[in-house]
Amino acid sequence: MAENEYKVDNPKNFSENEKAIFLQLLIQQNKVANPTIEKVNHCNFLGICYCKDTSIVSIGAIKPKTNSDFNIEKADLKEMSNEFQLELGYCFTLPDKTGQGHSSTITKMLLDKVTNKNVMASTEIRSDNSVIRILERNGFKQYGKPWKSVIHKGTLGLYLKFAK
Repeated sequence: MAENEYKVDNPKNFSENEKAIFLQLLIQQNKVANPTIEKVNHCNFLGICYCKDTSIVSIGAIKPKTNSDFNIEKADLKEMSNEFQLELGYCFTLPDKTGQGHSSTITKMLLDKVTNKNVMASTEIRSDNSVIRILERNGFKQYGKPWKSVIHKGTLGLYLKFAK
């Protein structure tokens, strides 16, 4: 196998083992409420990175948007909610594999699947969050007000990318 190998496709084209590992990494990330295999299967596209030892070290997905992120209690952009159907999410790289471009590559490959769609993402607003830089490099901008996460103690922001 090459040094790094990426796979981005519909969940039905992933093996049960790949989806189970995706779920394990989602659980390890500890940023998703009630992560389940059903949530993984409900995604439009999954992205994974295999490293040279053939283990999956990084994940991401395009999934149906989280409607509540637009609500008044969160970003307070309810009027924009109907403009978005998709969300870039579930982005996670194993801690010992960060800084090697895996999330950047998966993000680009996922977004290439939905170039004609508006896409949202939410992530923690903190200076050491590399996801913010990845989003901004891919045309996302922060909109609305930040809000406190109900899952962890972080502050979240809504990032939007409009179709070209």
